[in-house]
Amino acid sequence: MASSSMSQLKRAVVFTRALDLSREAAADLAAQSGMTVKTGVTRLTYYLVVGAQDLTVPGSP
Repeated sequence: MASSSMSQLKRAVVFTRALDLSREAAADLAAQSGMTVKTGVTRLTYYLVVGAQDLTVPGSP
């Protein structure tokens, strides 16, 4: 795999939990920054964006 392809794969981002903006808006911002948005974490995930946790819900992960 070419090094430019690897750098793009390494820039994969995954969003988790509640965000202050819609996932679509977050994905658009990430894409504008050159990232590739993925739906799940893999060994190629480079960024993991963790949203807010609702502490009022018992057992909330």
